[in-house]
Amino acid sequence: MADAQSPDLVSEILTWYYGHFTAINASAELTPASDTLLSYRWFEALEKALHLAGNADASDLLTFLATGRPIDGGPVREARLTWDDPNRLSYWTAEEALQLWQMLERASSAERLTLDPDRAALPAVHEAVSAAVQLNTGVIISVG
Repeated sequence: MADAQSPDLVSEILTWYYGHFTAINASAELTPASDTLLSYRWFEALEKALHLAGNADASDLLTFLATGRPIDGGPVREARLTWDDPNRLSYWTAEEALQLWQMLERASSAERLTLDPDRAALPAVHEAVSAAVQLNTGVIISVG
């Protein structure tokens, strides 16, 4: 049974739910924050660039794209996605989405280009957090 004693099971069930139900059920009440589908490796590069630029908070939030994030606030998985474990569920709270949005809004064009020279991950993150800020909501991220 899924309960507080088995948070991994709860996370696994929710990962399955969002990954499958929302993909096959037109009545799923989720609003896409971005139509962009990128390999998480693009986001890893942005994560590393943010870390090197001294923005550890934003870098930590990007880490959740590759590690997933437990819904119960428990410890974050350290392992990255693998072929044997290809799906993860993650999220950013409304406050975290606002934090990322504010950081991106303050960044100059030159800073954005330094963080994401291929202009792949940064526009996707900006699009997602902009939608979340506009709706005053968080972002659920199905990774894999």
